[in-house]
Amino acid sequence: MQLTGVGNIKINKKIKNKEHKLKIATFRRGGLGDGFIQSAITASIKKHFPDADITAYSDTTFTNIFHGAQYCNRIVPVEWKRGLITEIDVRNFFLSLHDLWFDLKPLQFIEGSKSSNFISEEKKNRLRDIESRYYYFNGRELEDFYKEMDAIGQTQLFSKIFNIEASMSNAHLNEQNLDGFDRPKKYAVISAGWTDTSFYKSWPSGKWDQIALFLNKNGICPIQIGKSSEPLIHGCVLATHLSLNQQYTLIKESSLFLGSDGFLTHVAAKYNIPSVVLWGITPWRVWGHPGQYNVISPKFDCLWWSYYNWAHDHKCSEIMDAIEVEQVQEKIQEVINAEN
Repeated sequence: MQLTGVGNIKINKKIKNKEHKLKIATFRRGGLGDGFIQSAITASIKKHFPDADITAYSDTTFTNIFHGAQYCNRIVPVEWKRGLITEIDVRNFFLSLHDLWFDLKPLQFIEGSKSSNFISEEKKNRLRDIESRYYYFNGRELEDFYKEMDAIGQTQLFSKIFNIEASMSNAHLNEQNLDGFDRPKKYAVISAGWTDTSFYKSWPSGKWDQIALFLNKNGICPIQIGKSSEPLIHGCVLATHLSLNQQYTLIKESSLFLGSDGFLTHVAAKYNIPSVVLWGITPWRVWGHPGQYNVISPKFDCLWWSYYNWAHDHKCSEIMDAIEVEQVQEKIQEVINAEN
């Protein structure tokens, strides 16, 4: 029996007997949100291959996401240092240890599909045609690629290419109870995302103040989550002092989630919470999820992965500023109307 890999390097490994336990690896580098998506896809792979031995190679920035998960046998943290280790180094080192290798960067899905025996030749030919037209992805072209694949989000794209059903609901989280934190029955959580590493996804605090006022007027209590060091949103109940595990529970029990592209937005998708998501420099089709109420900046033109210092380009932060309060209010109203 011969298996070919589904990572972005071809793997050919002979299985000598039927008792061989299939060894699978998933790999992802990036931030906390990327790790959470890796978690969801890894869990989905386990459902597809329930008897497999699965290793998750993850960036050291989000290894803790996998703690307590039942869908992988081991977690191997990988520390990335520019110039010292490359993705090719990592893949080549571990290829001999696994029968299947899933590189979970969306740009690698097409490359990985070439050697997959899960995919029909007809689909492979279609993917090769797409690749020939989108040899180098910028923001617009990556959106076009997802549109051509009729996919929203990385789990859906993974499912469509590899014929393995993937869902954010499969991701693992260690929730914690909210004893002692009083909250109304109906509330919305706001994750403004003001951090040093994601300022280019941040919306001005004055605009969030207006959204909090709008929610209060519509009988929905706004609760601010995130880090305690973030600026306060006026009119919100503060929950930034809660642990991250408690904030998971707060999101799970909420009626509405509001925020920009980020880790907690993916958490809301796991729990299938109606979400109004603000999009600036990151394409909604790539990092979004089906069913979200998306507010897209009219100035989406910052092709952020096309040059090295993209995060420090002042133009990127201006794109979020272009989103108007009225755009967000309209989406909130859509959610309210859908519930009635």
